[in-house]
Amino acid sequence: MQADEKAKMAGGSASEAMQYQKKIEQEEKKYIVLNEKVESTLKQVQALLSSATDAGLASAFDRRSKKFKTPERIWQVAFVLSLFGLVALAAWQAYSYQNLDQLPDWQQVARMLAIKVPFAAPLVWLAIHAARQASLAKRLEEDYAFKATISMSFDGYRRQMAEVGKGLAADSPLATLCTNTLREIAIPPGRIYNGQRMDPNITTSIADMVRQRRAQDPDR
Repeated sequence: MQADEKAKMAGGSASEAMQYQKKIEQEEKKYIVLNEKVESTLKQVQALLSSATDAGLASAFDRRSKKFKTPERIWQVAFVLSLFGLVALAAWQAYSYQNLDQLPDWQQVARMLAIKVPFAAPLVWLAIHAARQASLAKRLEEDYAFKATISMSFDGYRRQMAEVGKGLAADSPLATLCTNTLREIAIPPGRIYNGQRMDPNITTSIADMVRQRRAQDPDR
């Protein structure tokens, strides 16, 4: 009897152990499945966060780019109006002396210049200044638009490098592409103002144009 009871107890313990083993295996399988789902979800979240960061950066650059459209148009209008003013001044000059029987002498020419220069000089300065400011606004607009474009595509560059760029040398094309992209994003657009006078006048504008012309053609 004791042997039978011991055999039954041993059999029951073995059966319980088998059941526990099966439960452990089932829980391990569930854990593996859940772990895979968590890793997949984490990768999706990281990809979405990266895309959102790039999209936010691109959106910020794009909004900044559009802010230069209005100043650009204003300076273009100022340039055109200054040209119209110069043309009107020249027409007035021609109309005032259309009935002269002979050419004016030097005193009359000096008198005419003394009268007209105070009107013409500001218009000339405004035309030069407006043209320069419109050009700077256009360059800044294009620079920010370019940064917005490469910011939108940078996540694709980064993922491509992560997939196929393992073990690549630092001077590989993919590494160079990523480095150049980051450098372009980081360059401040304010560099466009470098070398530009913030308080130009007629003499400085003419001097700058002559200097640029000589730099382009040093033989002259």
